[in-house]
Amino acid sequence: MYYRDQHCHSEFSFDSNEKFENYLKQVQGDIITTEHMDLGYIHSDGKEEDIDIDYEKYCKVIDEHNSNHSQKILKGIEIGYTSKNRDRIIDTLEKRNYDIQLLSIHQINGIDGMSVKSKDIDQRKFLTDYYGNMIDAVNNFKDYDVLTHIDYAIRLNKFDTKNFDIVDEYLSFVFKELINDEKALELNTRSVYQYENLEYYTFALKKYVKMKGKLVSIGSDAHFENYYRFNFEKAYKLLESLGVKYLALFENRKMKTIRVEDI
Repeated sequence: MYYRDQHCHSEFSFDSNEKFENYLKQVQGDIITTEHMDLGYIHSDGKEEDIDIDYEKYCKVIDEHNSNHSQKILKGIEIGYTSKNRDRIIDTLEKRNYDIQLLSIHQINGIDGMSVKSKDIDQRKFLTDYYGNMIDAVNNFKDYDVLTHIDYAIRLNKFDTKNFDIVDEYLSFVFKELINDEKALELNTRSVYQYENLEYYTFALKKYVKMKGKLVSIGSDAHFENYYRFNFEKAYKLLESLGVKYLALFENRKMKTIRVEDI
């Protein structure tokens, strides 16, 4: 059974130039892209900017394609959440229609998590702030389908094992809310296999399953065609080995589940 890559970016995201057709040619089924929306994003020079998609153009291009082809493109958004911009995010999304909405934490105290250097931070405080933002997001913002790349703050800053207690404690709160709200948790294959966070995701997914979490989404977070569906076969095997039985698949914000063993 075909499973869509549920996290990838095209030229409609500020940090990608990829064309829809370069994703379409790699698969037989439909695709979905999840473009960036980071309202109030603060750049490294301190400049604040609303990073957003040209929604009308995005819809126009996709609708034209879909009217002429059997292989469809679905619409998605990756929401970069900050508590400061929560109300603006909600107002913006109310005016739009997507097939899937991803929830991400990119900024920690006004700094992009991947721009922080280990030597410049107190890691315990950094992790506490990052996971604290994640808890705030899942508690106070509900208009999403999948919580994405839960490793974002540690992709480039590998955490010391002595700080693992923070990860364990905070993920308990995050997962409890996800499970109660019937949201899906993302296995981000670039996080696992490019940024080498297999140990972290193995720990997190084991914890999620132990807490009775059932819904998982797989996404590559591709910004270029060569990362599309990155190591998906390895991801299926990993999930099966950890006792994950179902993958969530979204269309028109409606979820259906697929058994991992059937893929």
